[in-house]
Amino acid sequence: MRDDFNVTSFSNNDGPNDWDGDWIENDPVSGGGGPSSGNVRVRYGYLKLDDYPDTGGEPSAARQVDLTDAEVATLTFDFRTTSGVDPSDAVAVEVSSDGGANWAILETIDGITGSTFGSRSYDISAHISSETQIRFRVSNKYGGRSEYFKVDWVQIDSECDGPDPEELTLDVTKSGTGTGTVTSAPAGITCGGDCSEAYVSGTGVVLTPTPDAGSMFVGWSGSDADCNDGSVTMTMNLTCDAQFDVETFTLNVTKSGSGTGTVGSAPAGISCGGDCSEVYASGTGVVLTPTPDVGSVFVGWSGSDADCNDGSVTMTMNLTCDAQFDEEPPGAECPCLLTGDWFDAGGGGPFINITWAAFEDGSIPATSCFDLGPSNVFLGGAGGTFAAATPDLSMPPPLAGSGPGCAVLGPGDAMVFYKAVTDPAELMACADLLRTAGCP
Repeated sequence: MRDDFNVTSFSNNDGPNDWDGDWIENDPVSGGGGPSSGNVRVRYGYLKLDDYPDTGGEPSAARQVDLTDAEVATLTFDFRTTSGVDPSDAVAVEVSSDGGANWAILETIDGITGSTFGSRSYDISAHISSETQIRFRVSNKYGGRSEYFKVDWVQIDSECDGPDPEELTLDVTKSGTGTGTVTSAPAGITCGGDCSEAYVSGTGVVLTPTPDAGSMFVGWSGSDADCNDGSVTMTMNLTCDAQFDVETFTLNVTKSGSGTGTVGSAPAGISCGGDCSEVYASGTGVVLTPTPDVGSVFVGWSGSDADCNDGSVTMTMNLTCDAQFDEEPPGAECPCLLTGDWFDAGGGGPFINITWAAFEDGSIPATSCFDLGPSNVFLGGAGGTFAAATPDLSMPPPLAGSGPGCAVLGPGDAMVFYKAVTDPAELMACADLLRTAGCP
């Protein structure tokens, strides 16, 4: 909007946009005589103001503009004073945002002596409205001859604000058995607590999931396929879901060795046997219990991590634990000392009768016989024949012969040894020797 005052009129519109009405004249002397007379008039290409003959009536001229769509606005103008002006003469430049009901002074132009030229520019953005007015008012004097304030090229420049950009809402939800948070770039979502944000249409938003301890992020889903990778472009309202599940790890049990057996677990899940793998929640403590089959023994644990070595693990990673079962070695069931009784064998004694059970497979360690000495060890029997004692441990026939010997017995049979002694201390040493040969 601009007024060059090239035509003697209060209604000039010299810019690309029109003013919202004519100049509003306030002239106590002329009583509003129009643009060609009085103390407010248009003459020689200027809006001319004075207060002759010093009436104190503060003549003024105001004009209104509709700045509804403007974002910023600037008032500019040129001015000149005439030769009679002195420093006490003053003109107030004012602006109103409510159609002239209230005014704000932008500047009081005073302190000028004689004829001079100048220009001014003011930011009036704070006063933008549909009823913005500007005003030039003689605020002091300008009441003598040759005292005039002349205004030219009054212009208001504005930059119009376009329509507000469309805003679209992005909502984040969370599902699953676990927990976690989701943040966004650009900022706006911290879900957590703030799970919704409005973004300008076309904005690209990257969502970042962070699982809590003991949880894991599973994946994205949502109201549109654009959610599926957690990176969206806001062309519509969207709801994207982040799935967090409790973190799980797999415990596998393997078995090695020459023997056989089973492994169970607490908490339940593994019965290996046939079910040798189970998934457990992160942090779960699992105790593995090995049970060897008959004829086998459990040797020990090993595995993918040292946590397997005692068969008690905490699930902080995937684990494979191995239980070693080996075949039970021959003679693993040690013979046992059953009786040790004094007896007299026809004047050849005293003797001790020591009965020793055979191994399950019927064999007896050689040390059981030979370590007693060749002249003192006799196996029940006659004529130098070494034979097993009867299963009911009845006394054998009279002793005969000498020399060491061992018999191969059947399962459940027993061996009877006779030791001729005269010193009880020697007898006890003999019994101890039998024990150290393999008996418990």
